[in-house]
Order: sequence, then structure tokens, then C-alpha cells
Amino acid sequence: MKPILAFVAACAVITACGGGGGGTSGPNPKNLSLSGVKIPTSEVVSGVQLMCSVAKQAHTDPAGSAGPFYAAPHNTMHQLVTVLHPAHRAASDKLLNAMYVYESDIAATPPPPATGTDADNLLQAAMEGLTALQVTPPTCPS
Repeated sequence: MKPILAFVAACAVITACGGGGGGTSGPNPKNLSLSGVKIPTSEVVSGVQLMCSVAKQAHTDPAGSAGPFYAAPHNTMHQLVTVLHPAHRAASDKLLNAMYVYESDIAATPPPPATGTDADNLLQAAMEGLTALQVTPPTCPS
């Protein structure tokens, strides 16, 4: 039930906040707008970069990837969903759905075998979201 509540909460945040569009000042805007609040682009990119490690861990230790996910990239993913929503609805929806699937995986005991793949899908959706906002996504270390 917990993942469903997270999904409903994310939908409520999107509806309440209304989000803000990405920057248009070049390939890497300095800030992204979240309901008029400026979020440094570097913070969002760093959060997505942290998702690289979580996705890698999800392949070898699916249950252990939950802590690092909720400690760091989780909030960034929600911010990115909300920032994307007004001008990039499809990318926002794709990211939100990928988050829901991955969070459902890590809430299960034990997490399903697809957890690593679902973490990869979440990472890919976040990268695509950054690209939609004209932000260069980070490169994940091998």
C-alpha cells in the first residue's frame, strides 16, 4: 500500500504545484523553476547522477538499493517530475510511472528479479527528462 500512497502523493504535488518550465537560456539553464522557486540545475543533475549508483546497486542488491534511493535521488526525481509536468507532460508521466514501478519493487519482500531493470528504466526516464528541459544529462560511471 505504501507505493500507492507515494504515487498519490506525487500526483497531488504535481496538481498543487503546477510546476514550472525548464530554462530556455541554452543547453544548460542555470536554474529550473518549480512553482516559481528556482532550483539550481546542478542539484537536479547531481541527483540524477546519484541514481546511476542506485541503479547499479539494484542489479546486485535490490533490497539494499532502497536506502540509497530514498536518501538521495528520490526527492530529485519528484522535483524533476514536477518541473517537467507543465511543458513536457509525457516525459513527466513516464518518469512518474518509472518511479512507481521501481518503488513498488523495493517495497516488496524480496524485491522481484526485475528490480535492476526497473531502476535502469527510472534512470533512463530521468535522463530523458533532463534532455527535454535542455539540460545535458550526466554520464554514469561504468
